[in-house]
Amino acid sequence: MNPIDGLQDWRYLSAFIGIFLEEAGVPLPFPGDVSIAAPRRRGQPGRANFLGATVVVVTAAVSVAAR
Repeated sequence: MNPIDGLQDWRYLSAFIGIFLEEAGVPLPFPGDVSIAAPRRRGQPGRANFLGATVVVVTAAVSVAAR
């Protein structure tokens, strides 16, 4: 199984965790932006919507700043 496919299965949770860890300063083996782009990989419609992804990413970034 490709790691990107695993991120797609949990699209919003993986985006939240990826951005949260990146903003918290945890070294990742990939840029946190990959967790945002993975659900829209190959232009597959219906995988993740823009508004949902935006809310999740902003929430992750703000929650790190609030701690």
